[in-house]
Amino acid sequence: MPRAKKTTQGDGKPAPRKRVRKKVGVKPGKVSWIHGTKLTFFASRADDWKAASEQGNDEAAAFYGKITNLYLLKYGHNLKDEEDLADDIDDPTDPDARIPGSENLSKEEADEWSKNTIKLRKKIAAWYCRTYRRVDEREKQKFAEVLLGGLENTGPGCPRKAQPIHYYSRHYYEEKVKARFDAVWAIEVQRAKDLEEDEPWDIKIRNEVTKQVFSEESEEFKTQLALAVEAEHVAAVRAWELTRADAPARSAEEINAALKNAAFYLDPLAEAIRDKFGMNCSILLCGPMGDRGGAIEVRSVHAGRTRGVGARKWYEIDPMGYEAAEKLMIKFSERCFTEEECISRTYYIRATHHREIIPEQSLTSQAIPGAPGFRSPRNPRRRVIKAMQLI
Repeated sequence: MPRAKKTTQGDGKPAPRKRVRKKVGVKPGKVSWIHGTKLTFFASRADDWKAASEQGNDEAAAFYGKITNLYLLKYGHNLKDEEDLADDIDDPTDPDARIPGSENLSKEEADEWSKNTIKLRKKIAAWYCRTYRRVDEREKQKFAEVLLGGLENTGPGCPRKAQPIHYYSRHYYEEKVKARFDAVWAIEVQRAKDLEEDEPWDIKIRNEVTKQVFSEESEEFKTQLALAVEAEHVAAVRAWELTRADAPARSAEEINAALKNAAFYLDPLAEAIRDKFGMNCSILLCGPMGDRGGAIEVRSVHAGRTRGVGARKWYEIDPMGYEAAEKLMIKFSERCFTEEECISRTYYIRATHHREIIPEQSLTSQAIPGAPGFRSPRNPRRRVIKAMQLI
C-alpha cells in the first residue's frame, strides 16, 4: 500500500502538525451512568441527601429507598446506563406510588425485580457518596505521606456547622416532637387507609412537624440552641484538628470524628499497599461505633478486584465468606471491649422511629456511613450481619 503524501507548505517544507488540544474539565475514563436528565434529577435532590445523611444512617437509608422509587417511576427498569430520555418529563412526586411493571410477577420475576432494585439503590447511594463526599484525586496520590505517617495532609476539609433544625431534631425529638408526630402520623395513616391510598412518607411528615414545633419555640430557646450548635461545631473542629495532627483520639466525640475521616486515610493507604506490593489489600476496623450506640461493628476498605469483565471486590464476589470473616472479627472484638467501654464510646443515641425496613438481602458492604442496609442495634453489643465500607 503506498504511503500517504506528506502535506507541505509553499516553501516545500513539511507543514507543522496540528496540536490536538485536550478538552478542559473532562476526566478520562468511563462516563458516569448518571448524565443528562438523570444528572439533573439526582443533583436537584443533593440538599435532601445531605440533610438525611446528617440525621443518621436510618434517614439516609430511607432517602435511598424513596429516591430509587422516584427514579423507577420516571425512568423505569429497562433504561440502559448510557441511555437517557429523548425529552425530559416532570419528576414524580409520590415515592410510594406503585411502579409500573412491579405487579402480578411470578416468584422468579419478583426475585429478579428485587435484585435489580437493590442493585440500583446501591449505585445511587454510591453516586451520592462519591459525588458529595469526594476526595481530591491529588490527595489519593500522596500515598508516601500516608505510609510515612503524614496523615495530616490527606484528610477531608473542616467539618461544617449543623443546621439548627437538624440539631434540634437530634437532641429534642423524643422530648418535644415525638408526641405531636405520633398524633399527626396516626391521623395521616388512617386517612390513607380510608382513601385506600399507600401509607404516607413518614420522613416528610416528621420533618414538617419538627419544623412546626421548632418555629413555636421562644427566641430565648433558639438563641441557646444556636450557642449549642456553635459549641458542637467547635468541638467537631477540635476533633478534626486532632485527627489531622495524627493525635490519638480519646473522647467519644474525637473517636467518632476520627472514624468518619478514616476513609480519607485508609482508602489511599489500601491502594498504596496494593500498588507497592502487588497484592490485594483489605483493611477492617472492628470495635464500638459511637454513632450506633456503642455497638461492635465492622468498617472496611478494599483494594483489589477479580479478573475479567464485571470485576468485583472480595465482599461482592464472596458475600458469605466475607460475612463469616466479619462474624469472626466481631466475635474476637467482643472479647476485647468491655460493656463499659462500648457505652463510653456512645456519641449520641438517636431515636428509631417509623423508618423504612430494609430487606435482609439488601444488607451489604457497599457504602460509607449513610448508605442503605443498616439497622440500629438494640443494645451496645449486638452483632451486625454485614459491614459498611468506609468508602
